[in-house]
Amino acid sequence: MDTSQSNNHSEASPNQHPEDSQYQGEDTYNEEEYTHGEGEDHGEEYDDGEEHDENDEGEDHEEFEGYDEEHQEGDVLMEQHSRRIKRDITENLNKVRKQKDLPRLYNDLFSTLIATDYAEFLKTNEHDSDLFKQLCEEYNVLGDLRLVYTISKFEEDVNISETFHQDFIDLGHLLLEVETDRRVLLDPSMNHIGIGVTMTPENLILVEVFSNKLVTVTKISDGEDGGIEIRGKMLSDTKGLYAVKLQTIEAKKDFLVGPENIEFDHNSKDFIVFLDVDEAIGGSNKLIELYIRNKPETIEYKKASKEKLNLKHLELAHRCPCMVYPDPRYLAQDEHDRMRKEQETLEKMRIDEERKQKKEEEKRERIERRKHLRQEIEERRARGEEIESLASSTQRSNRSFLSKGSLAPKDFESKMGVYNENPENLQSPERSFEGEKK
Repeated sequence: MDTSQSNNHSEASPNQHPEDSQYQGEDTYNEEEYTHGEGEDHGEEYDDGEEHDENDEGEDHEEFEGYDEEHQEGDVLMEQHSRRIKRDITENLNKVRKQKDLPRLYNDLFSTLIATDYAEFLKTNEHDSDLFKQLCEEYNVLGDLRLVYTISKFEEDVNISETFHQDFIDLGHLLLEVETDRRVLLDPSMNHIGIGVTMTPENLILVEVFSNKLVTVTKISDGEDGGIEIRGKMLSDTKGLYAVKLQTIEAKKDFLVGPENIEFDHNSKDFIVFLDVDEAIGGSNKLIELYIRNKPETIEYKKASKEKLNLKHLELAHRCPCMVYPDPRYLAQDEHDRMRKEQETLEKMRIDEERKQKKEEEKRERIERRKHLRQEIEERRARGEEIESLASSTQRSNRSFLSKGSLAPKDFESKMGVYNENPENLQSPERSFEGEKK
């Protein structure tokens, strides 16, 4: 990876108002704009279980000028490894933020789709802030999004299949060395991230999108006995989750639940919401919206209520696609990677401990040798022998060496005689006395 030819950029998106959503009105929604984010080519690697036309794969990129439908080597590598690259970049960034007592970054599904789409756009186009704003509007994200991206050229004669994963990880670290990017990556107000990665035969492209939300969704899954289960966490002490709405796009119908369907842990701020719907997650395109309100301590969770929910008095805090998250197909892979990292950490700790013990053993041996030497000296002195300490013997040895290495007066005079007998020696740069004197 040639970091000297990288292009970094960061900027903010426009603030999107919930009422301007393309999902709010019955006639404002474009189905293709929503479904294109759920395929494998857009970072979440999610299979909705439905059959798709073979030509669907390239349709999502028609708006991007110069898109090449041929499957390049980089495209195949990205499909196989993009999820793990994004995971590792996020983990590394969260480690840095934790060291600085900054909030953790949670994955945001819509931000991930936007980052992935924009990374694909940058493969054949220059940065376009209007296009980024357009993506934000299409996905109808809440609040400001901060964009950071970098494009880096490959080093020549490098096998990208062997190095690209680590190259992307290095790119993530390098963003922290750019002042404008570092301010975004380490902004204490940011608590969500979406990452897009892609490559061309010449470049690596990394896009990171940051946002601030008062609530996060950590898991979406089918319920054990049907329905949909949503898990998440409140990220505010002054707000509480009060309602969750499920929007089914094709049927244009909503399913709304309140506190009676929400389990909430006031200590950890974790919550579980159960939506008692007939269809599974992959049955149709759906959106999840989470609404919050003030005075969370007064919300009575898991208690039946005849009160009618009125969303006008609530704050829409989070919106995400209803999709299986995290993808269960990769749980085993993530667990394997986690165990491997733990083993590597334990092995490093073992090696460090062995090195430490070896140094301590060497130190003990030196102390023991000195102890025996002192005992021997004391015994010989007790017998009346004259014994010098080890330190004085060493000093005398050093002085003896210096005296042997120096020139005696006679040797010096003899050497001077050689120079005087042959004046040419005084002009030789290799044997010049003046040079030797210096």
